[in-house]
Amino acid sequence: MIPIPVEPPIQRIAIDSLPLIESSSSLVDLLSALLTPAIAIVVALILYQQLRLEKRRHKLEAYNRRLDIYKAVIRFVSVATAHARVDEQHLAELSRGTFVAPMLFDDEVVGYVQEIRKNGISLMTSGQQMESLQQNDDRRSQAVEQNHEALTWLGEQYEAAESLFRKKMGIK
Repeated sequence: MIPIPVEPPIQRIAIDSLPLIESSSSLVDLLSALLTPAIAIVVALILYQQLRLEKRRHKLEAYNRRLDIYKAVIRFVSVATAHARVDEQHLAELSRGTFVAPMLFDDEVVGYVQEIRKNGISLMTSGQQMESLQQNDDRRSQAVEQNHEALTWLGEQYEAAESLFRKKMGIK
C-alpha cells in the first residue's frame, strides 16, 4: 500500500481562503486598481525627497553667504594688521563684503562687524593724523595711542571672529 500524503490543515486553510480569480480580466482589474495608489505613493516619496533636498540647498546657500561675510572680516583684519594701516578702499571692501550681515546673522554678529569697521576707521584716521602732525605735537601722541589701541584690538580679532562665527554659521 502506498501512503497518501496529507496536507497540513493550516496550509489547506490558507489556500482555501484565497479568492479565486476566475478570469484574466479580473486580474488586470485588480492590478490596475493597485497601480494607482502605488504610483501615488512613489510620487509622494519623490516630492518628500525633493523637499528635503531643497531645505538642505537653502541651508548650504545661507552657510556660504555667511562664510563670505566671515572671509571679508578676516581679510580686513589681515590687511589692517599686516600693514598697520587701512584706507578708504579697505573699508569699502569690508562694507561690500558684510552689507548683508543683518539679513543672515543676529544682532551680536552685526554689532561685531560694526565694531570691526569702527576700529578700522579709528586706525585709518589716527594714522592720517600721525602723518600730518609734527613729532612734538601733543595731538600726535594721542593719535599714536589711538592707533596703537585700534591696531591691538584688530590684532586680537582672528580668534574672536573665528569663535563668534563658528557659533553662528548654521551648519553643524
